[in-house]
Amino acid sequence: SLPVPAEEAGDEIATPALHSYGAKLFQELRDTCVVIRTKTGSGTGFFLENGLVATNAHVVMVAPEKPAEAIEIHHMGIPYVGKVLCASVSEDVALVYLPFGKPANVDQYANTIGDSHSLLPGDQVFTIGNARGLGLTYAQFTVKDVTKHQGKVAPFREIILLNGSCQPGNSGGPLYNVEGAVVGICSFSPMAPQPVSIFVDKKSVWNTYMNIVEPGICGGVTIETLMSLLKGDRNDQV
Repeated sequence: SLPVPAEEAGDEIATPALHSYGAKLFQELRDTCVVIRTKTGSGTGFFLENGLVATNAHVVMVAPEKPAEAIEIHHMGIPYVGKVLCASVSEDVALVYLPFGKPANVDQYANTIGDSHSLLPGDQVFTIGNARGLGLTYAQFTVKDVTKHQGKVAPFREIILLNGSCQPGNSGGPLYNVEGAVVGICSFSPMAPQPVSIFVDKKSVWNTYMNIVEPGICGGVTIETLMSLLKGDRNDQV
């Protein structure tokens, strides 16, 4: 007689997980994010409730009190016009609204807001961002340290330090925890002075220092920093 197939015999066939949690969350969450383009560059944003888009102030502001005149919000390949609702340059957070039309049923793309203060060094987080202007991509980081206040200049700004590199265009992208809740905004890669030798001619070399992106470290602002803007707690918002 022919052997009975395992599934008919009641035995479970063990299949290895083909994709990581990050890959699965990227597929699930990428439509909650947008590409932001202005005349001076590009970045990333993500939807909150009511179709508001959260991002970094430096993505959509050209000066402390001057929003970019032309802001394009690209969602799932469709462009929309964006306008800055409010921003805090010192805290590097901004909210953008879409005055001339939004994606249908836009609230289905609203991200779940998490708790930055629950993060611990060693936790894994990831971002969806418009890295180098090439469209939405995935990047994963390890938390180095969290909730570092920036003092009197930016009293509400808290920094999440990450082990990794934040690519140009990733600014404004959501930092997700392993449950897919936003716990911060990917914001910066710090610059550090590095010795550089510049050849002046065949016989002489000029040794100097230049600010170069410090490898292996980047950071973001906590989601609580953004929430303070949303609640109108800022005294420097425009």
